[in-house]
Amino acid sequence: MKKTILTAMVAALLFSMPYMAEPIYAQEQGQGEPKQEQQQRPPRRPKMTLPEMQLVLSQKYFVPPETTKALIEKGVDFQDLNRAALYSYISGKSVEEILALKVNEPWQRVEYIIGAVGQKAYDKKLELSAVNLERWWKIPKKVGLHYLKQGYPMHYVKVAWVLSKHSDWSMDAILKDKKYPENWKAWCQRNLGIDGATYDQWIGEYPNPTYLPGKFF
Repeated sequence: MKKTILTAMVAALLFSMPYMAEPIYAQEQGQGEPKQEQQQRPPRRPKMTLPEMQLVLSQKYFVPPETTKALIEKGVDFQDLNRAALYSYISGKSVEEILALKVNEPWQRVEYIIGAVGQKAYDKKLELSAVNLERWWKIPKKVGLHYLKQGYPMHYVKVAWVLSKHSDWSMDAILKDKKYPENWKAWCQRNLGIDGATYDQWIGEYPNPTYLPGKFF
C-alpha cells in the first residue's frame, strides 16, 4: 500500500514539472535571433613598394638596392630581410649568408652562430645609430654616440640637437630637463615659449629618410 502511494506521488510530481521541449543549451542559442556581429579588424596598412624597401635598407643598413631587389624577387620576406641586414652590419657577414642560415635555424640560433649577441651586438647597434645620426642629420658621430651610450633614444638625440641649434640650451641641459611623461612640444612651450607649429617646422627641417607614413613596416 505504501509503495503504491509513493509511486503515485512521484508520478504526480513529474507531471507537474514544466515540459522542456529542447535542451537548455539549445534554448540559450535562440532560434531566429540575430547573430552577434564579429568585431571588425582595422584594415592593414599598405605594404611598401620595392623602391621603398630599397630606400629603407640602403639608408638603415647600407644594403645595395640591387641586393634588395634580387632577394625580394626570390620571395624573401621583407621583415626577414630587414633583420638579416641588421645582423649583417653587426657580424660583417653578408645578408645572403645570414638568410641561408635562417632556412634551417630560428633567428635566435642564427644570432648565436654569426656572433650577433652580447656586448658586441649592443655596441654595433649603438654605432649604427650614431652613424645614421651623422648621415641623416649631420650630427657628429662622436656626439651621437656619447648620448646613445647614456641610454637616450636616437629620436631624443636628434631633437635635442635641433633644439640646441634654435636656442641657448645645450644638448646636455635639454636631455637632463626633459622628462618622459612630458612630450617635446610641451617641453618647448614651457622652456622656449614656442608653439607646436614652430616645433614641427624646426623638426621638419631634419626628415627621417626611412619614415614612410601609413606604410606597413
